[in-house]
Amino acid sequence: MTDHRTALRADVEPPLLDVPGPRVVHIVDYLRDAPAVTPPDPAVITAVPGFLRRCVGYLATDLGIGQFVDIGSGVPAAEGVHGVARTHDPDSRVVYVDTGAAASVGSRTAVHVDGPVTLHVKRLDAAGIAGQLGLRGLLDLTSPLGVVLNADALPGDNAVGALVRGLYEILAPGSHLVICRRPPNDADPHARQRAATLFEPFDLLEPGTADIAWWPYPDDEVAATGTGVLAGVARRP
Repeated sequence: MTDHRTALRADVEPPLLDVPGPRVVHIVDYLRDAPAVTPPDPAVITAVPGFLRRCVGYLATDLGIGQFVDIGSGVPAAEGVHGVARTHDPDSRVVYVDTGAAASVGSRTAVHVDGPVTLHVKRLDAAGIAGQLGLRGLLDLTSPLGVVLNADALPGDNAVGALVRGLYEILAPGSHLVICRRPPNDADPHARQRAATLFEPFDLLEPGTADIAWWPYPDDEVAATGTGVLAGVARRP
């Protein structure tokens, strides 16, 4: 197997393209593949910024992670991963990875959008993402990364599992993976357990998976109505 955990150049500037300014499309972007008549869920829109502040803030402040990859969320929004990370460390490096469907800029192109970099790839696979990061010298894969994955950007759990296993092989020890996922069946009593399996073989941190409205508090300790979107954080040992 090719070892992608090699030192990557950080001084290569990708081409700068004329693209629209930031807009709100982060984890809420799982709605983009829904029918046009489906209105955005106000509860999710309200919960996402707080969730990002808690999980990215934990990775940046408590764990000292200074480089992040956001996969599947589209064009950066001002309050997204880069905004949170840079409130803790202005030198944080953040790359957004997407197939280009949400950003409509084109594939295999890295562009600056108000600070962070958006990397467009043909498909969301770990080897391809690592190859593009390495080719463009965007991040150092020999050091821990924080990866935020919008699992709803992938066609199903099998695709999510394949990407997660690939990331496990590529990421340096000490890296952390955040996954957000709306269960296919909101009435499934085992939704949390099924969502937890998406993190394998990473080590899922307490409290396991929980609603983004109150993570890191476990669902059984909260009486409020949640968003239905589950999330968790796991570590690469």
